[in-house]
Amino acid sequence: MARWQKRQEFLPTIFTKDMAVTSLPLYNQNFRFEVTREFPIEAIYLMATVQIIGATKPTAISFPTDGPWNLLKRVQVQVADGARTRNVVDVSGIGLMEYYRQVAGTAPYNYFSSTIPGQGNNPGWPVPPANAVYGSAYTICWPIPFVMPNLADPIASCMLLPAPRYNSNVIVNIQTCDKQTTWVTVAGGATIECDVNITPIIIRRDVRDPNWIYLDTELLESTISPTIGGSNQMFELQIPGSYTGMLLRGYTNGTAGSLARGDISCVQGYNSAVQTSFGEYSLRLLGNVIRRFRWHHVCMENELSIGYPHFGSGHSAPAMQHPNVDIASSAAFLDFINDRPGQEADHLGSVLDTNPLMATGARLQLYLDCAAGLTAPMVNLVNHRIFGDISSFKPNTASMA
Repeated sequence: MARWQKRQEFLPTIFTKDMAVTSLPLYNQNFRFEVTREFPIEAIYLMATVQIIGATKPTAISFPTDGPWNLLKRVQVQVADGARTRNVVDVSGIGLMEYYRQVAGTAPYNYFSSTIPGQGNNPGWPVPPANAVYGSAYTICWPIPFVMPNLADPIASCMLLPAPRYNSNVIVNIQTCDKQTTWVTVAGGATIECDVNITPIIIRRDVRDPNWIYLDTELLESTISPTIGGSNQMFELQIPGSYTGMLLRGYTNGTAGSLARGDISCVQGYNSAVQTSFGEYSLRLLGNVIRRFRWHHVCMENELSIGYPHFGSGHSAPAMQHPNVDIASSAAFLDFINDRPGQEADHLGSVLDTNPLMATGARLQLYLDCAAGLTAPMVNLVNHRIFGDISSFKPNTASMA
């Protein structure tokens, strides 16, 4: 049960066209939304409706790797907390989808419809020009969670974004992908025209306690590029903060236009011959191994707490593949709160605390192997951290004795 009453609204829609001069272009653009400060914010959902129109209906449409969520190249949420202006969220579109799927156990419903010329349209879609033959329509959602879905109240509500306490409104910046082929593949390589509506849906909570405690958090995506064929490679991660989760998004081919997802420590692909030689990963803190694992071991555990809603026809991006437990799985999630099916955590006792490292000069370290024969391999890390002293959110072991 939620602790505080829910308040919901949506912001004015941005309408774009990718080939029209009479409205905003779609590709390689930055759009800005301003969210007012009435109540603390639980989540923001970026809802896009996409209608593919034009004089000629494409004979076939499919999605490249990471599409159609790659329509948004980057999503940032910026706040001014008095001391500085900073991003509390800075993640790719597909990174948001894959992260949310792990912490929530599911992902928002995404809908695809192939319409038949002359047979009407989907309810709520704009009517295309009279001489246009339109093809396919999509509804796509990118969730931006501030309150973690795998935490129970009252602790969950302490992660509300405290908009009323900021010096200015919350800013949501989105950057669209560079070109059409990044998010959709059209037969014959044809250029299509898209009508795109992007609407932010704001979920707030009416917190009536003026002394309510808010935790300072950050959701950030970064990229590491290992050496091909190298073993036991070390990469330093950010401190300070307490990690609640770390999503490793693997690319066995990181070349734009030729992306391939999976475990970079093993060259074998999806549905290929049995492979018994796997590399390994480890997370280390002051020389101590916190987690040592193989990619598919973590994916197996992740899948125990993930459901599979209907995503519509044609959504073949790796984020939605089922099953997702072999060596080509797109992402592995290290959960430091809870990764048990059907359960929510009620404290932060198991988070990975890196604050003690500030006094030593050391950093949290990720070690990994990278297989030979790959092309521009990389791992994108989506990390969620809580800053400050969270000891009061951890169980009192003395009282448990």
